[in-house]
Amino acid sequence: GGGGVVNAELGSNAKGDYSLQLIDATGRTVNTKIVTNAQSNQLITIQSGGLASGVYILKIVSRHYNETTLSKVIFK
Repeated sequence: GGGGVVNAELGSNAKGDYSLQLIDATGRTVNTKIVTNAQSNQLITIQSGGLASGVYILKIVSRHYNETTLSKVIFK
């Protein structure tokens, strides 16, 4: 697997603190990023950091909205 980045946009209503986790197929968290005082439509970049190719889940948790969003990410 090569390098790569995941770009996640927080959306126009983004507010407060977020945690973003990259989770592999076995359920292991391989990368975590904390965002404080998020801005509207803020773009967050997460490095794949030499992870193996395959399917990962990006889990975005909003503390302000008490909301969790999951999306699928594929690294080539």
